[in-house]
Amino acid sequence: DRDERLERLDGDEEFMNEIVATFLEESPKLLSRIQQAIADADAGELERAAHTFSGTLGNMAARKVHRTAQELERMAHAGDLERAGRTYETLQEEYLRLASALAETVSTKETVP
Repeated sequence: DRDERLERLDGDEEFMNEIVATFLEESPKLLSRIQQAIADADAGELERAAHTFSGTLGNMAARKVHRTAQELERMAHAGDLERAGRTYETLQEEYLRLASALAETVSTKETVP
């Protein structure tokens, strides 16, 4: 939710664009950590990576993908990795939609004089 992100930053659109750009740059690394933790059946690493990603998504006011990351974190905390692969696929799909929308917003702002 763009308006919520902007409100959290006291209306500072330039700063918001910087945060979004950093998010878009760093998120693939977190997704990769999550994916590797699932592949390694490493519940501890999955919990840490999902927690970090969840916090980042919360700051971005991205509710749907945030809930999915939280679900992965809870699964890892409980040591229940049986559905983690499917949940990761959902997380990745939701993230790609979010990233596309965010990238469009940032690029639009950068090209407008």
